[in-house]
Amino acid sequence: MDEAKLKNEKIAEAINNVNSKLDDIKNKEKEIKKDETLELMEKIKQAESNVLTIKFEKSKEDKREDKLKEKKEETINFLKKEFEKLGVEILV
Repeated sequence: MDEAKLKNEKIAEAINNVNSKLDDIKNKEKEIKKDETLELMEKIKQAESNVLTIKFEKSKEDKREDKLKEKKEETINFLKKEFEKLGVEILV
């Protein structure tokens, strides 16, 4: 009877050890998934930052182009007026 009880205790201990190791494995898998998720989130944040930078640069470039167009029109109008003063008509 004592031998059977001892064997049962050893079996129970072995089962507890296996369950403990399974829990450890599950926890490590969760940690790995968490690390992978964090790494992916960092990549997403970097991509979002890059997109915002590109949008900002595009906006600056668009404003610069608008100013250039405006200056061009002003210059053409100024030159037209100056040539009109000289009696020269310019067709654009």
